[in-house]
Amino acid sequence: MTQEWYENLDGIRAYVCIGIVLMHVLANGNFGLTRFVFEKFIPPFTNFTLLFMPLSAFSVCCD
Repeated sequence: MTQEWYENLDGIRAYVCIGIVLMHVLANGNFGLTRFVFEKFIPPFTNFTLLFMPLSAFSVCCD
């Protein structure tokens, strides 16, 4: 039985994790930041959760 390893998917999953962490810090912190990055750029990172779940499931299935 050979195991498949997709390094590119690990890289995508790392970027997605960073985005999810940024979104959680912005949502749970009480910083009062009002720049473009904090109002328009980080909030859509919530959608990265929908990308992280299938990527993780796929990597578990490849083992």
